[in-house]
Amino acid sequence: MSNKMNLRQKLFEIQKEVKFFVKDKDSFNYSYASGTAVLSKVRSKMDELGVMLETHLEFNQEITCDMFKKNAWDNKKREMVEKRVVDTKVSQNCYMVWVDVDSGEERKIPWALMGQQDDDVSKAWGSGLTYSERYFILKYFKVPTDKDDPDNKENHKSYQDEKPADLYDTYTIKSGKMAGKLIKEIDDKGWLEYVATKGNNQMKPMAIRRLNELKGKS
Repeated sequence: MSNKMNLRQKLFEIQKEVKFFVKDKDSFNYSYASGTAVLSKVRSKMDELGVMLETHLEFNQEITCDMFKKNAWDNKKREMVEKRVVDTKVSQNCYMVWVDVDSGEERKIPWALMGQQDDDVSKAWGSGLTYSERYFILKYFKVPTDKDDPDNKENHKSYQDEKPADLYDTYTIKSGKMAGKLIKEIDDKGWLEYVATKGNNQMKPMAIRRLNELKGKS
């Protein structure tokens, strides 16, 4: 039966199958967020109808590397330390090409891949390939992706959210006589002044901030 349909008709059959599959996520017990179940269903229907999806890359790859610092817990030192991070981004134009294996008919659609990893350009490029294909399929067949959208604040936190100043409200002293206390709760000016001059780069600005708060109260 599949060889009697043209490529557009086969793609429409796939879309109808996906629509049925995701119309009630509660009854089918699948989540829109991962898309894994949907992609599996799409692949199964593609195999049934004899449809392939190819990624054709253009030779215009762009790679950018940004270096910055972020705070991270050091297990050896048992404290928060400032670490250098390399943020690697890869972008490349491409075409997603639907192919009817029975007739050789093709449908070529402009697309792009974008990937990001801390310090590995190969992984950045690989993630770009993976997610560009995934989102192409989900968007092409109008599959809900609400929880995956970039503007969903619950899913994505930028490295900028982890700057030292942001730790002020949650930073807990790990050792010494102030162990267990939040730095913003400490009223011992002598201790704070010592940390402000002798402490590590992580704690100095927070100690200074707390001293300024106490001066404002006096």
